[in-house]
Amino acid sequence: MPLKAHARAYSGKYFRVDVSKFKYYFKTCLINEHSGVCMFRLLFVAPYAGLANLAWQLGQNYLHDDIVLNVVEAIGVKCLDDLDFEADVVISRGATASALRQRLPPHIPVVELQVTGYDVIHTVHRCNKLYAPSRIFVVGAESMVSGVHGTAEALGVPIFSLAVTHEEDAASCLATKVDKKKDVVVGGGMAVRIARDMGFRAELIESGQESLDQAFGEAIRVARVAAREREFAGRIRTIVNAVDDGIVAFDESGSVTLYNTAACRLLGRESNSGASLLGRHLNEWFPGLDYAVAISSGKPDRGIVVSIGERQFAVTLLPVTVQDVVTGGVATFQEAARLQEVEGRVRSTLHRKGLKAKYTFADCLGESRAIRSAVEQARRFGRTDANLLIYGETGTGKEIFAQSMHNASRRCDGPFVAVNCAALPENLFESEFFGYVPGAFTGASRTGKVGLFELAHRGTIFLDEVSEIPLSFQGRLLRVLQEREVMRLGDDRIIPVDVRILAATNKDLKKMAESGFFRQDLLYRLDVLSLGLPPLRDRREDIPLLARSFLRRFGEFSDESGRLLALDAEELLSRYEWPGNVRELRNICERLVALSAAPHFTREEVQLALGLKSSLPDRDLADFETKIPKMRNMQCELVSQALKQTHGNKRQAALLLGISRSTLWRKIRSHDPGEASQAD
Repeated sequence: MPLKAHARAYSGKYFRVDVSKFKYYFKTCLINEHSGVCMFRLLFVAPYAGLANLAWQLGQNYLHDDIVLNVVEAIGVKCLDDLDFEADVVISRGATASALRQRLPPHIPVVELQVTGYDVIHTVHRCNKLYAPSRIFVVGAESMVSGVHGTAEALGVPIFSLAVTHEEDAASCLATKVDKKKDVVVGGGMAVRIARDMGFRAELIESGQESLDQAFGEAIRVARVAAREREFAGRIRTIVNAVDDGIVAFDESGSVTLYNTAACRLLGRESNSGASLLGRHLNEWFPGLDYAVAISSGKPDRGIVVSIGERQFAVTLLPVTVQDVVTGGVATFQEAARLQEVEGRVRSTLHRKGLKAKYTFADCLGESRAIRSAVEQARRFGRTDANLLIYGETGTGKEIFAQSMHNASRRCDGPFVAVNCAALPENLFESEFFGYVPGAFTGASRTGKVGLFELAHRGTIFLDEVSEIPLSFQGRLLRVLQEREVMRLGDDRIIPVDVRILAATNKDLKKMAESGFFRQDLLYRLDVLSLGLPPLRDRREDIPLLARSFLRRFGEFSDESGRLLALDAEELLSRYEWPGNVRELRNICERLVALSAAPHFTREEVQLALGLKSSLPDRDLADFETKIPKMRNMQCELVSQALKQTHGNKRQAALLLGISRSTLWRKIRSHDPGEASQAD
């Protein structure tokens, strides 16, 4: 049964395991056993018992809290096949050390116990006393027999060296070159055991304290270096595994040398299968990938698209160069669909200004049936992805409705790109909508430019004043609406886009299409859904509400009285035709705040803000009162109540009504001329 090198000792003594199949035995002793985690694990594999005992004794001088030493006696190379080593550094000698280097994984270094000239001289001197041989053969690993000839000259003894690695080689050399009666074999544990089994006289070259001290020092130094390398490798492994992109490193032949967990996840491989994925060819990961291009050129190869089943991956090949020599490469990759999603978020971040819808349906003010019906219809349209055409006069709030529908849709987290088609020169439509690559035309940006459709990926693009798009460009726009693909100017790469189209116009596109000024097929693509917005004159009851809202916004008034406008001022605003609709009303309210610092605005101030002549409001008011007698009676009633509350004080009554004294005087005169002639 295999024996693990870190097996526990019993009471600090050796324990023996016999394996009759290979005719060898083990002795193992844990010299330093302590609780906690050991930092360095040293394993000493001794080819004979005397060396194991000496290692056990001297090893105690090198032990610290962070070092654990195990000593194993292993006679014969074959026994190493059944040993399950768990150590950071292994110390051994001769053929045993050579065999361990071949059997152990590369991350476990082997420190060889050097055989010194003194060790050889001591053994040769002992052989002369015991046997007086004709010749002495030093048999063992290359490191053991090197320098033998110099020793022979110093002693005046015929000494020959036989360098062997395997047991079969040792037996063959001994049988053909050594005389059993005259010669003596000197060597390590394996050579001596084989020689004695074959009937040769043999003496073991024993290592002294000097060699062991040197080996222990070197092993501890190597162990500390290996620990630092493991720590560094662990950090690199953690960093590589933290990357979302798949990473696969390979050598110049294409064999995989490293990969991260993301690579296994993206390609559907089991990362816990260990080293089975290492050493496989890169084309097993990416069939058909021509990695040799990056290797031979020494330059990165980016933008490679590889299909695996129904999935597509964007792959980048980077050569690995050591001292100007390409020794392999690294393939980084990401799934194309994921890459497009990240690219969309990056676009939104880099071009955040102007790409965020800020209005919602809560900003669509009004209580009239016309505006409420439009809002309800827009809410339903916001839940779909169909293209939509918004009809409405200028200033009716078409962009507010477009932003509100975007924020109410499933695309609310995506960008909202608004473009005024009337503001773009005809020669810039293609470059603005589709973008361009560096050097596409004279004057183009060196870095290229992202088109509006790419910016709106996974979001909404709002084409305001769509009727102003040149007829020459409408055909290209139609293709984008059909295929959902764009191509930048100067490029040959098709870029898929996922965009909802909202368009707006204040013109009759159907008549324009009949007259040939607008493509009918483009109109059909845009007008899948249509939304008509009412002009302000068709919802006059909303004018006071909108005016108060704008005045509060621009003047930051508290409006505790519930009214910022005098009654006749509201009347004047309600009677006005508002050709500019809500936008014009907003501008008038901003003008009022700029012209007067008072929180309450009179009819005269509204009249001035509207730019009306002074005589015009009087005639209009007379006509208005003639046409609407109920309102006149209501005004007279309000004036009478105000005079009663102020006990006939006209100045206080005017303040109470929020009108000027002259206006109050005119109303009193129209109601009761006698009352108007009385002084305050």
